Amino acid sequence: MAINFIREHEPEEGYFVGFSGGKDSIVVLDLVQRAGVKHRAYYSATGIDPPELVKFINEHYPYVIQKRPLFRLPRKYPDWKGTRSFYGMILVKGFPTRTQRWCCDKLKKDPTKDAPFSHRILGLRAEESAMRAKRKNREYIKYLKQWVYKPIFSWLEWEIWDYIESNK
Repeated sequence: MAINFIREHEPEEGYFVGFSGGKDSIVVLDLVQRAGVKHRAYYSATGIDPPELVKFINEHYPYVIQKRPLFRLPRKYPDWKGTRSFYGMILVKGFPTRTQRWCCDKLKKDPTKDAPFSHRILGLRAEESAMRAKRKNREYIKYLKQWVYKPIFSWLEWEIWDYIESNK
């Protein structure tokens, strides 16, 4: 069903596939590849990911395009010309909290804003949170002018692990 969903919505320019190296994005990338649709996978290299994860991505997914964030700091800070540091941004934005989640935008979304795709596939699942469960497996994000597709939206965690074990 997931492969059919991917094929059914294939855009002419292809899909942007969001990749984090986690179990859900590994499964989504594999499904996209099995579907045989045009796509490019992107990883937002946050600079705070565990080194084991970065090594895993580099070894097993070298074709995934890696993008790094670039923050602009006000002149009153010593490295005002720009930083690629999450920790440097804490000086400006403060620590991220449940209500002030600037880090996801700056570390994960902003680095791939220039990717030339208006159709994105992500490994988001309803089971992960009550807020996500209220959303749909396909939605248009007006302010981004992008379609977001979630082919594994209804999958449970055990189904993800079963898929990974079954497909090596």
